[in-house]
Amino acid sequence: MKRTIYYPSLWQALTMPYAMEWSAKLENNGMPIKELTLENPHANDLGICQMDLNITKFTAIDDKGIEHEIMKFPDSSMLSIKGMSDSFFIKTKTLSSLKPANYDFLRFYIERNESSFTYSDGIKEDVNKFDFIDFKIQSGLTIKEEEEFQAKLWFDFPSYQFSWYFKPLVDWFKNFKKTTTNLAKA
Repeated sequence: MKRTIYYPSLWQALTMPYAMEWSAKLENNGMPIKELTLENPHANDLGICQMDLNITKFTAIDDKGIEHEIMKFPDSSMLSIKGMSDSFFIKTKTLSSLKPANYDFLRFYIERNESSFTYSDGIKEDVNKFDFIDFKIQSGLTIKEEEEFQAKLWFDFPSYQFSWYFKPLVDWFKNFKKTTTNLAKA
């Protein structure tokens, strides 16, 4: 079997708006794609817009509260999760290996070291309090008998605040002001 690599040109993308969709259909070999939006109300309340997680295990929790292991990582794997405003998603085939059921949550087990949260104002904080993070699947996930599919996992995080882009400039002016007042007092 010969592998065909398809690179659309700029003109194809502009004149044929569905050209990128065709390449996506060629890539998934005709398998249906389920798009899942994941949310964590605590992350939204705190204004977390990015998570850098050191993942050890990935599980799903069904509507009866039973946890089903999807994948275990022998070595911890670093994963950077951003929100839908950054057009970030994770594409995976591993969810189709789950038993037929209705699933409400996806759980990421993390190592406490090297994991961090970035807030919408640009402040980065290390995560030392959590062993796992749960994400609720909006409108749930139903898996039927012998169903094969790919899943796109979208994360519903708030976007960065507009003022965050000017933070380095504002910090520079604050530091400049502190040095000039200290020199004047001397």
